[in-house]
Amino acid sequence: MNARGFFTVPPKPSRSLSAIALGGLVALAGCLTTPPSTMLELSRLSPLEADPGAIRLAARLPAPLLVRDGDIRLRISFDGGTDATRLVEEYAAIIVDAPPGIPGIAPGSAGERTYVAALSGEDAASLRAVQRRIRDWRAGGVEGEGQLAVSATACAAGPLPDGPIRLTTWMRTDPDAPFFVLARGVDLRRQIERRGAPADAIERCASG
Repeated sequence: MNARGFFTVPPKPSRSLSAIALGGLVALAGCLTTPPSTMLELSRLSPLEADPGAIRLAARLPAPLLVRDGDIRLRISFDGGTDATRLVEEYAAIIVDAPPGIPGIAPGSAGERTYVAALSGEDAASLRAVQRRIRDWRAGGVEGEGQLAVSATACAAGPLPDGPIRLTTWMRTDPDAPFFVLARGVDLRRQIERRGAPADAIERCASG
């Protein structure tokens, strides 16, 4: 059975693919932020066949919000119905240099910053082992559900802009393919306020 048959990205329609945790508050991207073209790309994605070393994740935020090594994370899980066929692994990606004009990522506006992250060599090797483990379970007749999710955290290095605080995220699993949007223009301020907290509750970046 192809990996697309049991992996869901996002995990379930009621949950988001992309999230940002700010100062302990989690702002989830709503379903309407995922464009139809993304759903087509996700339907083609085979998480068990993707080369972990080629995976790239990207996030765009207002410049006062800083994304650091480990802030963008990739989570893979599988539940085959028993403790022996159940796993959850999460990898903290590292920020990598990204030249301007990245295919699939439109230029940002003034006051925005775009980050691109990749798995470390050690984490890429670990994810390959996880992929093999799940493939072996499947070959042995184990039925189950897998999930692949992307999240990001950030800290505030300065005053946040008035109005919406927009987050857009992208993903790429093939170095020869363009990035595709995971969630576009999520208003973090609205998401945070819906949880009963002010936007200034966002964690401040540590000095020095």
